Amino acid sequence: LIRMFPVTMHNIKRGITTGIYLPNPAYYTANFMGGALQLMTAVDPIKATSMVIKNPRMTLAVMSRMFGQGTFRPSAKHIIVAKNGMLYNADQIADMAMSYRLNSSFIQAETQRSMAEDIKQYLRKNPTFTSNKVTDFSRAWNDKLTEAATAVDNFYRVSIFIDGLNDGLAPSQASSLAKKAAFDYGALTDFEKRIMRNGIMFYSYMRKNMDLFYDTLLTNPSRISNQLRVTNGLHRVNLEEDPQAVTPEYLQQRFSPLARKAIFNKHA
Repeated sequence: LIRMFPVTMHNIKRGITTGIYLPNPAYYTANFMGGALQLMTAVDPIKATSMVIKNPRMTLAVMSRMFGQGTFRPSAKHIIVAKNGMLYNADQIADMAMSYRLNSSFIQAETQRSMAEDIKQYLRKNPTFTSNKVTDFSRAWNDKLTEAATAVDNFYRVSIFIDGLNDGLAPSQASSLAKKAAFDYGALTDFEKRIMRNGIMFYSYMRKNMDLFYDTLLTNPSRISNQLRVTNGLHRVNLEEDPQAVTPEYLQQRFSPLARKAIFNKHA
């Protein structure tokens, strides 16, 4: 089906994420909130909050240079002084961020290149379908929606990257944490890119989220259990009369060994 209807399949992906022609606010909101939870999973909540509010001017300056063609370049003279004595300006940080592949997003990795190739192929077969001006405008507008989604991811990646540089880490170390917390969607095997990503919706996100989840579960399980407690609390507030409607009993035990009750039927 993917080979028979490539344009349709990629349009479906784009439609339920960034939106086609009309932006999808739910996706951008969920993307922003998900990025915050990912960061709090990779580091503790206090450190995560510090990362995103510590250098707002530099973060905005670097993100501006990574957006689109990078023509908007504010705060050219603004610099940060790292703990190891290094000086960085916005142009240097943006260049390093691009060289370490921090400028990516789920929708960009999933559909952008394939969409461009599919549209070109479709128009070659249907030259009278639409005018070049309409096609160029549509493609440019959808690219802007993709860039907006990428900017949401870049906010967290750039914040983490700048914080790492400010703490004296090498650019490679700072970028590793940024890609761990905000995901490098392009770091997949050829098989995953060719088969899994095209056959399973949101595969890139699920694959990277599993890496982060299990790594944190083994090294800092309290971060996972704290998020489960928050989720359980929200369920109790919103479903006070019947918490069982959403939260099963083994999750109400807050990640305890009593999870065996989910396996063995105690009512049998």
